[in-house]
Amino acid sequence: MDPRETGGYLRVCTEGRNWFENRFPQLDERARAAVGPTAGKRSEEHGSYIIEAMETGRVYRGHFNVPNRGHITNLPDGCIVEIPGYVDRPGRGGINMPVVGALPLACAATCSASVRVQEMAMERPSTAM
Repeated sequence: MDPRETGGYLRVCTEGRNWFENRFPQLDERARAAVGPTAGKRSEEHGSYIIEAMETGRVYRGHFNVPNRGHITNLPDGCIVEIPGYVDRPGRGGINMPVVGALPLACAATCSASVRVQEMAMERPSTAM
């Protein structure tokens, strides 16, 4: 197995799909008819695009929810932030989350209030009793 593959997931799925389409073409036609015109359209979920990028090296750009590790400089580390990032084949870059920098002060203040409430919610159960 190629060490750059994500467990060979894309290859195994493709082989299985091809086997099914060749072995049971009549079932495939009935399934497409039952689903209607949306059959074969790709979902809007990020997962399939991320796997494709890691398997093929085709760059996928999206927005990701990640723990802040200096990505947004005026929010505390550890809080969850949504930032732009990109994914491609491991060895060529893999998963990359750039530093966004500081948010405008009004945005940072609004986010900070929410982060502080979440921190208090996490702190309270640990100090109870």
